[in-house]
Amino acid sequence: MSLIQVLLLAGFLGCLLIYLKFFRSALLDRLIASMLFCAAVFFVLFPEATVVVAHKLGVGRGTDLILYVFVLLFSFLALLFYSKLYRLEKLQTELARAIAIRDAKKP
Repeated sequence: MSLIQVLLLAGFLGCLLIYLKFFRSALLDRLIASMLFCAAVFFVLFPEATVVVAHKLGVGRGTDLILYVFVLLFSFLALLFYSKLYRLEKLQTELARAIAIRDAKKP
């Protein structure tokens, strides 16, 4: 096992532990995070497997496959964060209006 494999495995394990410990989420989210962790560990330990999977999916190189998957996941997360931010902004506006109406003084 090379040094980069050890560093990558430690990094992925650290990310998984931080996610599971500090971020409360639904069981499905935890399951997906655990599956992504297992896939990352597998591809770090067996990097030639990415080439095999890439060829089966019709992609030329394993590196390209990893890039495409990363772009897809990043786009999904960006949309997820945007939707959460939009909901929070709407909630904040509703709360500010409710407080303004509650605390309004009659002339």
